[in-house]
Amino acid sequence: MTGEQGEAMSNRPAEVFPVGSFIAEELRAQRWTTAECAEKMGGDPAVNELALDILIHLEKPKCVVLDRDTADGLERALGVAAGTWLNLDRAYQEFST
Repeated sequence: MTGEQGEAMSNRPAEVFPVGSFIAEELRAQRWTTAECAEKMGGDPAVNELALDILIHLEKPKCVVLDRDTADGLERALGVAAGTWLNLDRAYQEFST
């Protein structure tokens, strides 16, 4: 498909959000604190809570990329596949300005 001036149109999303926004929404829906989620993620709760706090509250989220361990923990805690978390983060990293 081409645009008005003949250039190819990209499959760019209309809007993307940092993965921390989605995590914060899930925590609100569960009525959990980051500490409660961190406990449910498995592994070291202090490390998990730090990762969650960074992802949720960092002002410039392009500086931080979600790692596989945190995504796996989110899957254990929230029941949302690790790949979903990683894809949300990848989309934000690729398409945000």
